[in-house]
Amino acid sequence: MQLRHSPASPHPLIRNSAMLVGVELLSKVLGLMFFIVMARYLGAEELGIYAFALTLANFFAIGPRFGFEKLVQREVGKTGQLLRGTLLELTAVKGILSLVAMSALFLTLRLVLPMHTLSGMLISSFVFAYAYLEFLNAIFRGLQRPEYEVVSRSLFSSVNLAVGLVALVAGGRLAAIALGQVGSVTVAVTASLLILREYCQESIPNYGWKRLQDHVKKAAPLGGVLVALYFSNQMGILVLGTIAGEWEAGYFAAAMRVFDNLTLVAAAVMGAFLPRASNLYQGPPEVFSRACECVTGQIFALALPMGLGLAILAEPIVDLLYGPAFSPSVGSMRVLGLTLCFSYWNYLADSLLIATDREGLLFRLTCIAAAVHVVSNVVLVSLYIQLGAALAVAVTQVSYCILLTFHIRDCLSLNRLGELLWRPALCTLGMAGGVYWMQDIHVLYRVFLGAAFYGGGMFLTGAFPVGDWLTAWKTWTEKSSEK
Repeated sequence: MQLRHSPASPHPLIRNSAMLVGVELLSKVLGLMFFIVMARYLGAEELGIYAFALTLANFFAIGPRFGFEKLVQREVGKTGQLLRGTLLELTAVKGILSLVAMSALFLTLRLVLPMHTLSGMLISSFVFAYAYLEFLNAIFRGLQRPEYEVVSRSLFSSVNLAVGLVALVAGGRLAAIALGQVGSVTVAVTASLLILREYCQESIPNYGWKRLQDHVKKAAPLGGVLVALYFSNQMGILVLGTIAGEWEAGYFAAAMRVFDNLTLVAAAVMGAFLPRASNLYQGPPEVFSRACECVTGQIFALALPMGLGLAILAEPIVDLLYGPAFSPSVGSMRVLGLTLCFSYWNYLADSLLIATDREGLLFRLTCIAAAVHVVSNVVLVSLYIQLGAALAVAVTQVSYCILLTFHIRDCLSLNRLGELLWRPALCTLGMAGGVYWMQDIHVLYRVFLGAAFYGGGMFLTGAFPVGDWLTAWKTWTEKSSEK
């Protein structure tokens, strides 16, 4: 596959980022709608059980994931090719690891959730199947065909919401919800595989033990990063579920769900950026730097208004989404909102280290962040319960941000970072003042007016690259018409 634009052009990056952010927003809005309805129907206790089982399943799914998503984004992004044999070999590796992990997870669920083992296994089956769907979507990103990820994820989100609503209205409880999620992700995986058949170049798979081991060894540094990331992201639910019980875990899960949905917008931008950055890193340094500046501007333009807006509007947002019963989640949501900008920057810095072949350094830094998160959770949850879990996330993200910033100075200078930051920061402060002043207005109007105020400020200060966006749109529509 040949790149459609010259390496110096930011237009493919802008186009792909826009598409992935769009599908991320769509899927997360649909997912959040489903989560809200589930929270209102099931209540905090069953929601806590769901969150605990989901967190536990994500831990055991680290084995099948093992960094393969980042690996294929980088490697396919470099060559623009996907070999059928390689896809089948990696699928075999993930299948073997999944069987081993599911067996261990079943025994664990029998011990920690003896009354909910069936629901736990259905939730686990969904997590493992969704991990494979993420792997297939990573291939689409590596091929720089984000439109197919749009199809895959939109299909899953739509089917999942529809099936979940039917199950809840019909009186189904946790097991019925989990079964519906398994069916939904199966539909999306099937559709993704059918699409990938058209892009695979024929090659004979080699299922020899040494060949499969080679794949695992190549992904090992990124797999280590995944393990550390789990402990730096998911420890709060585990500690809360153990120390404080399902109710507190449910309150924190409600706040964390909103935070996760917002952070995954950054993951979408990085999905477009990583394969292209891996390719550009092999060329002139000034071209790579230009791409870094382009995506950094996008990251700050997204993170600052969403983070501060979430912190200011936490109380009416919780009431709107979950109802008064979840009012204890407000404090956690405020803390997580103020943490959002650091989380977005960390996504960018992670991708820069992977694109520049520094997975070993990233693994060491992530291990440090994971250790900070574990210790801060044990200390802060003991003192402040679910608010302590949110504070532990903030401590971890800020610490990790400092470490990463020190190591990516060769990609983006601090002076240039300040130049990219001041306009979004100024517009965000103006937006925050307006949103805070409009306290008597419904929260949805405040969100809309705040977004309009922020967008207008960004346009007037010249922070939006209007010319690049218009040219990218023209190029995209021309190519679509040619197809």
